[in-house]
Amino acid sequence: EFFNFEIIEIIDSLGEKNKVAFLSDSKFVSDTFGLNEYDLKDLIGKLQKDEDKMSLMEKYPFSGCISSKIIQTMQDSNKEKMLLKHNELNFNDIKQILITFDVNNLMAFFERNGEFCNNKDVEPYAVIADMSADKQLQIALSLTTRDFSVDTKRKIFATLSNEVKEKLNREDYPQ
Repeated sequence: EFFNFEIIEIIDSLGEKNKVAFLSDSKFVSDTFGLNEYDLKDLIGKLQKDEDKMSLMEKYPFSGCISSKIIQTMQDSNKEKMLLKHNELNFNDIKQILITFDVNNLMAFFERNGEFCNNKDVEPYAVIADMSADKQLQIALSLTTRDFSVDTKRKIFATLSNEVKEKLNREDYPQ
């Protein structure tokens, strides 16, 4: 006779180990308590260990949007593993995850996973355009040392915010 929010509060009050053990029985959680993927998203996302999050994600049939929200809470290396593993993620889900990466890890991701990006139609400029000005500036400053084509670099520069473009010395980017 509990409401979902009350059940979630009770589960959330458990210790980490007990919370993971409880959530591991997906049939029990879904059938007995009627919790859906939206209810579970925050519970799983708040867990401390990425390994626990990843194992629980295998137990539930999450939509791409919910998977994306959980993946965003992980360390960058695990985000990358999950991105490459989860085929249900669409462009927007992938972009929302990539935006949360550290700048250096994001650029390395693009360099390492060109085929994945091509298959999913993920262009670096499309992701970078939605990032904060601080991150855009860091990316722009790092482009001289990155192994991207001139065309890719131009697309990135074209989508930078005006605030970032004003801070750059155009002479540093002759191409």
